Amino acid sequence: MNTDTQSAYRSLATHFYTTRFPEIPVSAQDELDEFSIIGALLRAAPEYRPDYFRRLRNASSQFLSICMILFSIATRAQR
Repeated sequence: MNTDTQSAYRSLATHFYTTRFPEIPVSAQDELDEFSIIGALLRAAPEYRPDYFRRLRNASSQFLSICMILFSIATRAQR
């Protein structure tokens, strides 16, 4: 993935999570599970135009992929 796109997705996802999950600090956003993110995306969908929602969905997907990789690395390190 292009680094500019990756950076834009990271920024977009971080902004979405800070506005939709204000009770979770930015440093703990990797603790969000996919079901809470999917639920927040579905609740937010009517508020966004389709093209922006598609970018937001892709950004969230990218964020979840990175979190799953980090979780996998952390569990391997604990073994």
